[in-house]
Amino acid sequence: MSNDDKIKLSPEEAYKLEKIREEAYPEINQAKLAEKAYISLTTYQRLIGTKKKDANDNNIYHPAERTTFENIAEALGIKPTDFIDPDKWTPDKLKQHRSIFQSLIDEKTQRFVGRKFVFDAFNEFINSQKHGYFTVVGDPGEGKSAIASYYIKSIAKYDCLYYFNVYSDSNNRVDQFLRNICQQLITYYQLNYQDLPQTAGEDGNFFKQLLQEVSKKLGDGEKLIIVIDALDEVDLNSQKSGANYLYLPRYLPDNIYFFLTIRRKTDRSKLLFETPTKIIDLKDYQLNSMDDMKAYIRLFFDDDQFKHDLNEWIGKQNITREDFINKLVEKSKSEIGSPNFMYLRYILPQIARGYYQDLDNIDDLPDGLLAYYYDHWHKMNMTPVKINLVYRGRAEICVK
Repeated sequence: MSNDDKIKLSPEEAYKLEKIREEAYPEINQAKLAEKAYISLTTYQRLIGTKKKDANDNNIYHPAERTTFENIAEALGIKPTDFIDPDKWTPDKLKQHRSIFQSLIDEKTQRFVGRKFVFDAFNEFINSQKHGYFTVVGDPGEGKSAIASYYIKSIAKYDCLYYFNVYSDSNNRVDQFLRNICQQLITYYQLNYQDLPQTAGEDGNFFKQLLQEVSKKLGDGEKLIIVIDALDEVDLNSQKSGANYLYLPRYLPDNIYFFLTIRRKTDRSKLLFETPTKIIDLKDYQLNSMDDMKAYIRLFFDDDQFKHDLNEWIGKQNITREDFINKLVEKSKSEIGSPNFMYLRYILPQIARGYYQDLDNIDDLPDGLLAYYYDHWHKMNMTPVKINLVYRGRAEICVK
């Protein structure tokens, strides 16, 4: 990615860059790094603030073009966002196209733990295939959106393109996706388009054209990764029948990769690809998920907001903390035996707030997410009909 606006390192960012150079690449001194980045040693020292000081003996940090920092990062085998704040690195115009997803990403990544098996599998996939589709499959509440959000925020550090389909926000039409992702592609890779063509949101042709253009621009080792969450929430009435979800291309150019998430029971006949694919079904990794959930529960015992009340509740139940953790993981499981993060996300704060203070035994907690919803709405004096509607509308559509 390149852009005309300049960036100036903060003292913390300059320190991080030098630390990476010194610790990870001790054989590369400042002069060698400058040479590999096609700049002078003086220019590099100005960037990191060691060349000149102001009247108060503070380091002066000079700004530089994005391409300069891209070259420095490439010389070290890292990304610019490994030492530059991702928010600073992202151009303002690109932020405009992504801003509608930021609150969702921040919410989904709170207390995120584990899922290493997913990220390892994706990393292996993109390093062994020249292009392709990687898909995470799971039930509502198993953490698909959280996985996608964590990848974007903490692994890619926003150095990718992304889109979230959200039924409850009416942000799930195909034309919305196509226009947004095409704008991201144009801005991110500085493609020569002033405006989107009127037909950009009608089908996937312009989208495919942009992918071809980007593929040709990518240098050695560069990859374009597009994360798309919740294909199951796409409004299929907004696209032609028979087409793939969101008109995703059947064929992909080199170095183009998609990271998709979809609900387990969704019709996957609209994912017809003739390119390398890999599917990770979370139900096949239940032991890994259970370990991650136990780590997630332990975070609540380190949180000042919850730890006192949780310990007090456990004491009344006359059980150990580990017994409590193991029991909650078992209680979270769905009808197919898959542990469910959403169950924990709801029930742990409610236990701490005294919602279940009258229970005689921890075994009386609701079994699974659906039972949790029934119990929750029953305590609010909702009728069975309303409970059913809320469950279908919220758990089956909104909760992922």
